[in-house]
Amino acid sequence: MKHFKLIALIIIYVMMNFRIQAEDCIPGKEETKEACYKFAEEFFNKKDFENAKKYYEIACSLNHNISCGNLGIIYQYGEIDQKINYPLAKSYYEKGCNLKDGLSCNNYGFLIEKGLIQSSSNALDFYRLACDYDFGMGCNNAGILLLNGVNTTKDPSKALQYFEKSCQLKFPKGCGNLGYMYEKGVGVKQNYEDAIKYYAIACQNGDVWSCGNLGYLYEFGLGIEQNLDIAIRLYNIACNQQDGWSCNNIGYLFDTGKGVQQDTKTAFEYYQLACSYKDALGCSNVAKFYQQGIAVGKDLQKAQEYLKLSCQLGNEKACNK
Repeated sequence: MKHFKLIALIIIYVMMNFRIQAEDCIPGKEETKEACYKFAEEFFNKKDFENAKKYYEIACSLNHNISCGNLGIIYQYGEIDQKINYPLAKSYYEKGCNLKDGLSCNNYGFLIEKGLIQSSSNALDFYRLACDYDFGMGCNNAGILLLNGVNTTKDPSKALQYFEKSCQLKFPKGCGNLGYMYEKGVGVKQNYEDAIKYYAIACQNGDVWSCGNLGYLYEFGLGIEQNLDIAIRLYNIACNQQDGWSCNNIGYLFDTGKGVQQDTKTAFEYYQLACSYKDALGCSNVAKFYQQGIAVGKDLQKAQEYLKLSCQLGNEKACNK
């Protein structure tokens, strides 16, 4: 019986606390905006987006920048009744960005870059703003546009600076892209040791693309002693997270017997996996196995199907076969 009384008291306390929080969020009173935001966050984390929207709206009206950005997310991804509303998302991102919320600036830039909203502004301008407000993804996105010259002049040296700041802000992909710049010598003198350092940071923090790239450096002993066991381990980390390029690389090692016992059946399985993850070379390798009857029955029709898929994924050599 004592246990039931204790539980009842806890329930009453929680309900009282719930009411206090609700009462602490008062429309029109700027000093309550943080309480409104926290209340909205509780609902958002429970995926109760209707109530989250309600309290984010109050907080945003009180100029709480993050709340405006989170409202934008709700409308961008159609969290309420699966109704996507890009113009409304834009309006909230714009307000959040004006209030110096980096995520809002970044997401506004994303909507522009992908052509999801009409705007006379440039996505790069908003990514730069996001970076100015110490949002690491924004720095990384600015770097990508500058590196590739997307709606701007190519500027690898400037891209490098944005990747550096992104990495400093602990955004894994920014570290990975910084590693790429050092590996390829783009915008900076080629330095495999620095490439390894930044790929390792990114890989350790969940950027599987960097795990695969680090595996490549270990496979060929670039900037570090060659170690095929570590290379395969890193490729597997990336392959298990649907990085087709890494799956294809494992397939090649089994195909050729490099660092492992040659096993064409296992090679074929990895090539198939690579192709399923939209790696063009993986599809081409599957086609080769069907053409030559390696580990599978010879099937020229299937070979052509995989070559066509490889071509569609950007492998020009497959287009001419």
